[in-house]
Amino acid sequence: MGDVVLFTGSQALRGGTERACADVSILLASQGHSVTILSQNNGLHSFYALPKKIKLSQLKANRRRGAVHAVYTMWLLFKYIRRNKPEVVVAVESLSFLFLMPLYLLYRRPIIVNWEHFNAGVTLGVRTRTLARRLSVWLADKIIVISDRDRKLWIKHFNCPDHKIERIYNVNPFDSVSVTEGSCYLKRSKIVVAAGRLTAQKGFDLLIYAWSEVPHYIRDGWVLKICGDGPDRDSLVELIKLLGLQDQVILAGHVQDIRQEYLHAQLFVLSSRFEGFGLVVLEALTCGLPVVSFDCIAGPSEIIEDGIDGLLVSPENIDELAKGIKQLLVNDPARLAMAQAAVSYRIKFGTEKISAQWQYLLESLTGAQPGP
Repeated sequence: MGDVVLFTGSQALRGGTERACADVSILLASQGHSVTILSQNNGLHSFYALPKKIKLSQLKANRRRGAVHAVYTMWLLFKYIRRNKPEVVVAVESLSFLFLMPLYLLYRRPIIVNWEHFNAGVTLGVRTRTLARRLSVWLADKIIVISDRDRKLWIKHFNCPDHKIERIYNVNPFDSVSVTEGSCYLKRSKIVVAAGRLTAQKGFDLLIYAWSEVPHYIRDGWVLKICGDGPDRDSLVELIKLLGLQDQVILAGHVQDIRQEYLHAQLFVLSSRFEGFGLVVLEALTCGLPVVSFDCIAGPSEIIEDGIDGLLVSPENIDELAKGIKQLLVNDPARLAMAQAAVSYRIKFGTEKISAQWQYLLESLTGAQPGP
């Protein structure tokens, strides 16, 4: 098995991209690959636990912005790859792909894969992300996306050849949670839970407005608990005060064990304006939680079976989100039926399935000559 380098921003960060990077590195190492997670900066420690056989490395200790520092990062990466000669380099997120451009000057370059973690309709205000995606369509040996919906967007918006792009879902981090842990549903606390970083993307402002639209007599006795930290915390606190929801909405901050939050609640809500995948939806369902979610791009509709284990409502539609929450809060039998359906094993997100897809991908690439 060959050496694989996963090139990322900083593996020390706490986020969905870093979690997925850790999960996949563990899968690749279990297949016999020599795996290194190489960070641009601050990468000698991983927020997510890794076995010792996975190497952590960094190009520099601290992050610095600007064109000069970007070029310097490219040069450091070029030297690292030329010296270590890995067989495969995976750009973890499209922006990382830009730093790989000098590698195409190597006489014998590694196989290069671009692994997208957002979706093709989102730039997060960084225009160079679009440039990176277009360059990867032209130059990368393979592009990996994490939803079928996003795969279609790449083909439509970037004219990506069908054979060059693969969809591989994120690994279910609760793959080992047993069905029994999701049982005794109606004995759980009357909590509606949401989770994610407190940013505009996650739409917690929309969720709080939707919660206020659920009639008081219905939400009486229930609590909306939002788990996570982020820059929008102060504005969300003010919104909660403005709507008079201090006794019914809790901003719980970072929680040590999110699984326990799922296992004590009776409903999960995803209010994101957009997602790359929506891993929290998969986590919640695995723990026996019905889900009400915006049908945002790109992941929820590929995880939730609408009307079976959750409800999908129009993106950013506060009224529909409120109606969906109300519909399940007043109907114990419906919530129970969805909870029972939610814990059914989702084989397409299982470790075994995802591991096999990565293994097949790398075997097919390393058996061919790299080229644009």
